[in-house]
Amino acid sequence: MSERFFDVADFAYAHRGLWDSATPENSLAAFRAAAAAGVGVELDVRLSFDGRPVVFHDASLQRMCNHRELIERVAMVDLARWPLPDGSAIPTLEAVLDIMAGLPVLIEIKVDGLAGEIADRVAEA
Repeated sequence: MSERFFDVADFAYAHRGLWDSATPENSLAAFRAAAAAGVGVELDVRLSFDGRPVVFHDASLQRMCNHRELIERVAMVDLARWPLPDGSAIPTLEAVLDIMAGLPVLIEIKVDGLAGEIADRVAEA
């Protein structure tokens, strides 16, 4: 079997990274903690307004960033105005994949409307 393939049952997984009350879900810190623990992760990907794959569960920034806008309506550069609860930025998929470096990553592609280009963007990453 190719090095790119693995048996998902061979790994434990951290849902949205390895997070707790001090480390928000889907933050770079949560993914660093998962990588340090040697576990795979499940994460959610959405596209920003300008087509960048970002790691974020909800359609809206409300629950995690206290802002009512939808992710799909905000350009990547503007997402920095609404940080996660620990003050960190919403991560790109590329940044998370770099952190996970060879550990399994299960990607849930979030599509609220028409599918559009998200599958292509995720595959590129």
